[in-house]
Amino acid sequence: MTERRALFRFILIGSLTVLLWGCPARSLHPLFTPEQSVNVAAIEGWWRTDGAEYRFEVLEGTNYKVTVISTEDQDTAMYAGQFGRVRGTLYLDTAPLSSSDEHHYLSVHLFSRIDLNGDSLTLRTLDGEWLVKLADNKQLRTPFVRRENEIILTGTPAELQSFVASAAAVADAYPDISRFVRLPVLR
Repeated sequence: MTERRALFRFILIGSLTVLLWGCPARSLHPLFTPEQSVNVAAIEGWWRTDGAEYRFEVLEGTNYKVTVISTEDQDTAMYAGQFGRVRGTLYLDTAPLSSSDEHHYLSVHLFSRIDLNGDSLTLRTLDGEWLVKLADNKQLRTPFVRRENEIILTGTPAELQSFVASAAAVADAYPDISRFVRLPVLR
């Protein structure tokens, strides 16, 4: 793959992620330890939302592969995913599976609240702009670093779980909602 094509692909996938998940909050560490992650068999398969199709498939145990395909240009991004519960609420932690040939690549985690009801799935991703406002007002108690106008959480899984639990009922923490419908088994 040429350098120019790799750069174009990186920009396109990044744009798709922002469109689907807004400006997501990022973390250096996962939300769950391997022992805390759970299998969610009901989510396995293909799902569609505006602009993309998602495929959730088990890799091994409670480790998932989440494939995101743009319905406009068929560009594909793949993420490693783990599910877990924080105070009874189901969350998904995703991180990119590959580096797109970048030498200074840093894998970060995105956290999303999940509501799964039969063939209906709702995903709400923790908002990065909300984290900036909290940090600016000196209200962010979870460890973090600031990178330009972005907050990157650096807490342990226990600290991150405490944080997402406290943010669960805050509407501004999860302003963007992606609604999915299950696709038929045959593709």
